[in-house]
Amino acid sequence: MKLTYTNVNGYLIPNLTYKSGEQMEQLGKYGFLRRDYLKNHRNSLYQVMLLQDSISEHLLEVDRQPENGKKLF
Repeated sequence: MKLTYTNVNGYLIPNLTYKSGEQMEQLGKYGFLRRDYLKNHRNSLYQVMLLQDSISEHLLEVDRQPENGKKLF
């Protein structure tokens, strides 16, 4: 992954984009519960997934599992 930077008053600020914002709007009850658990009890994992932009895929999958009759974890 190649980052580009913007110079703001002598500081280099990375140009980061968050692609998962639209998908997060589709979350249901279990997705929100999993997100809260990760934020409160597994914060380092949550931060890594957030930075890798894989959190929304994970939360949507967790949200779909009860509908399909699968185990949550």
